[in-house]
Amino acid sequence: MGLISKNSIINSIISYAGLAIGAFNIIFLFGQYLNSNEIGTIFLLIAFSKTFAGIAGLGFNQGIIKFNPYFKNNPFYFFKILTILAISLALICVTLWATDLESLIFSGNLNSLKNHNLPIYIASTSLVIYNLIEAYAISNIEIIKVSITREIVPRITLTILVLLYSINLISFDLFLIVFSFSNVISIIILIPTLKKIIRNDDIIRNNSKLLNLYYRYSSFIYLATLVAVLAENSDLLIIGQKISIDNAGLFQVSSYLATLIIIPYRTLSLTTSPIISNAWKNKDFNLLNDIYKKSSEVQWFLGLIIFSFIVINFNVFTYFYPANSKEIFNIFIVLGAVKLIDMGFGQNSEIIINSNSWKINFLIQILVLILFIISNLLLVSRFGSIGSAYASIISFLSLNLFRFFYLKRKYNLSPFSAVTIKIPIILLSNFLFLLDLKNDIITLLFRNLIFILIILILVFVLNISPEIKKHFKKITEWIGFSSH
Repeated sequence: MGLISKNSIINSIISYAGLAIGAFNIIFLFGQYLNSNEIGTIFLLIAFSKTFAGIAGLGFNQGIIKFNPYFKNNPFYFFKILTILAISLALICVTLWATDLESLIFSGNLNSLKNHNLPIYIASTSLVIYNLIEAYAISNIEIIKVSITREIVPRITLTILVLLYSINLISFDLFLIVFSFSNVISIIILIPTLKKIIRNDDIIRNNSKLLNLYYRYSSFIYLATLVAVLAENSDLLIIGQKISIDNAGLFQVSSYLATLIIIPYRTLSLTTSPIISNAWKNKDFNLLNDIYKKSSEVQWFLGLIIFSFIVINFNVFTYFYPANSKEIFNIFIVLGAVKLIDMGFGQNSEIIINSNSWKINFLIQILVLILFIISNLLLVSRFGSIGSAYASIISFLSLNLFRFFYLKRKYNLSPFSAVTIKIPIILLSNFLFLLDLKNDIITLLFRNLIFILIILILVFVLNISPEIKKHFKKITEWIGFSSH
């Protein structure tokens, strides 16, 4: 437990550092030194590489994590899996190069990406290999190295490249090619974690039964991975295809700001998942319902605080995007609402995934993905970039309602309480009056201080929720303030 606790703390620090670097890149460097077409090209390169890597990966990564204790670090399995992945990746690349499929993918408004197909293939190939080695690193409890390669390396690489490009030391074409190799840097960092495999002398006997189990499990995970990859990237690809690469870049800026809202959810889920799993094992429905309600209260409140803070200071966040500030703001409001919906429905995904009904969550995700893609195609054509945000709110509201009614009907679990209703009414009514104030520095500082005061009164004076108060006490103690 000591190792887990220590790794968890260090991992959190690395994750937040990566988030800060990413925010610096997108809010400051991108806005000041790149045009919207260049921003869109970078984000689309990332989206395409993730999509191609997801297709080529065959679901092997999660399978490695699950089956590694049975493989006993036998190099036979590692190199056999690596060979299959190499063949899969080669088939995809050859198919794209040798047919008109590449022309179909990079058609319309994405036609200019044909000039950058090499960085996309390099990034896809290196990402497949990185994901494989990362899975082995996770299996061997090399979590800190994984966090560094996942959260820090690509963002620092991007920072350096933008700065070099800003002083004309490199062209944009070279920028993209070097950036596509950022996964190679991560691979080099993780290669030492393979020593346990390569140096293992307890070689090599093919356990076909175990390998068949591995392949069957990976096949199911593969479908889940494709759903996740398409859900993550399809909106950006559709905007780039139907509108322009410029609009795709601006949409992703709004999307990044919206992802800041769900930071508390990601942190909380790391803590609740093992507790939820144990509660299912013991059939402790009271504990499950308690976690469901309390997670909803805390996530809802913290999500609204972050959302409100970004809205109040939006001119600061988009200072380097003056010509596009209004468009970014409008998309952010809708995407922010999407994240708030996710936060308000509590840990519904974790509760279903850790139950015997975990396959239901997968089936629901497939249905919602279909809805998401169809609504994106229709609404982007009708409303432009913000149509994709509308599609997101329709799809994610549907997803959470499916989960809500399933858990309510089957297990009589619900995340909502009187506190859930009071939080948005009180918080939003108190911050709305701050929006019309002037945007000079003094006023900006004043309205942020007032907003912080409102939150502290809600938590410590009005005691809006004991669970929220407990979390805020931990936060104040963590930053050095005593509650005594």
